Amino acid sequence: MVTLPFVKAMTPKEVSVNKLAEIPGFVIEAFNNLLKLDFHPRAGYAILKKEDVINEIIKLAPYELSREEIYKYRYLDIEGVFTLQGWDVSFDNEHEQFTFTAKRHD
Repeated sequence: MVTLPFVKAMTPKEVSVNKLAEIPGFVIEAFNNLLKLDFHPRAGYAILKKEDVINEIIKLAPYELSREEIYKYRYLDIEGVFTLQGWDVSFDNEHEQFTFTAKRHD
């Protein structure tokens, strides 16, 4: 009889941490650059247009990267990654924009 290894299901936090390891640094840098430009400290939020994010990712990529590859590799699926760093992140499909809101630490 063959003994199979026990595999435990990942928690949402573990998935986010693993997702962070899969996203290239230049993708995170693209979001960070745009957050610095658009963050409104008093209101505690930033709104990033999807088109601006895609253009920034392509600009920072150390190799030729197409829009199709950005979607294929799910480089825009960063909600979990930034949530771990203290942001509430949502994506508005109608307006094609990300909203980053700084979490309150009460």
